[in-house]
Amino acid sequence: MMTSSLLGMVCPSCRVALVMSERQGIEIDYCPQCRGVWLDRGELDKIIERSGRDAPPAPQPQPAAFS
Repeated sequence: MMTSSLLGMVCPSCRVALVMSERQGIEIDYCPQCRGVWLDRGELDKIIERSGRDAPPAPQPQPAAFS
Protein backbone atom coordinates (compact mmCIF):
# COMPACT_ATOMS: atom_id res chain seq x y z
CA MET A 1 0.00 0.00 0.00
CA MET A 2 1.31 3.45 -0.90
CA THR A 3 1.65 6.02 1.84
CA SER A 4 1.64 9.77 1.57
CA SER A 5 4.21 12.21 2.84
CA LEU A 6 4.14 15.97 3.16
CA LEU A 7 5.41 16.11 -0.42
CA GLY A 8 3.01 13.54 -1.87
CA MET A 9 2.90 9.79 -2.37
CA VAL A 10 5.80 7.52 -1.43
CA CYS A 11 6.90 4.45 -3.40
CA PRO A 12 5.82 1.30 -1.54
CA SER A 13 8.94 -0.54 -2.76
CA CYS A 14 11.80 1.83 -1.96
CA ARG A 15 10.16 4.66 0.05
CA VAL A 16 11.22 7.42 -2.36
CA ALA A 17 8.79 10.27 -3.10
CA LEU A 18 6.86 9.60 -6.31
CA VAL A 19 7.00 12.07 -9.18
CA MET A 20 3.77 13.06 -10.91
CA SER A 21 3.79 13.42 -14.68
CA GLU A 22 0.93 14.18 -17.04
CA ARG A 23 0.63 12.47 -20.42
CA GLN A 24 -2.35 13.05 -22.70
CA GLY A 25 -4.33 14.42 -19.76
CA ILE A 26 -3.61 11.39 -17.55
CA GLU A 27 -1.68 11.79 -14.30
CA ILE A 28 1.00 9.12 -13.89
CA ASP A 29 2.93 8.68 -10.65
CA TYR A 30 6.35 7.08 -10.98
CA CYS A 31 9.34 6.35 -8.80
CA PRO A 32 12.58 7.92 -10.05
CA GLN A 33 14.62 5.27 -8.20
CA CYS A 34 13.02 1.89 -8.99
CA ARG A 35 11.07 3.17 -12.04
CA GLY A 36 7.79 1.74 -10.73
CA VAL A 37 4.63 3.28 -12.20
CA TRP A 38 1.32 3.78 -10.41
CA LEU A 39 -1.98 4.76 -11.99
CA ASP A 40 -5.30 5.70 -10.45
CA ARG A 41 -8.39 3.60 -11.13
CA GLY A 42 -9.43 3.76 -14.77
CA GLU A 43 -6.24 5.45 -16.00
CA LEU A 44 -4.79 2.31 -17.60
CA ASP A 45 -8.01 1.89 -19.59
CA LYS A 46 -7.72 5.51 -20.78
CA ILE A 47 -4.09 4.99 -21.83
CA ILE A 48 -4.97 1.83 -23.77
CA GLU A 49 -7.94 3.51 -25.44
CA ARG A 50 -5.95 6.59 -26.46
CA SER A 51 -2.91 4.64 -27.66
CA GLY A 52 -5.08 2.50 -29.92
CA ARG A 53 -6.82 5.56 -31.30
CA ASP A 54 -3.55 7.41 -31.96
CA ALA A 55 -1.62 4.44 -33.38
CA PRO A 56 -0.78 4.46 -37.09
CA PRO A 57 -2.61 1.87 -39.19
CA ALA A 58 -0.94 -1.50 -39.54
CA PRO A 59 0.94 -1.98 -42.82
CA GLN A 60 -0.88 -4.05 -45.42
CA PRO A 61 0.76 -7.37 -46.32
CA GLN A 62 2.42 -7.38 -49.71
CA PRO A 63 1.72 -10.22 -52.14
CA ALA A 64 4.58 -12.67 -52.55
CA ALA A 65 6.55 -12.29 -55.77
CA PHE A 66 7.03 -15.47 -57.79
CA SER A 67 9.58 -15.72 -60.55
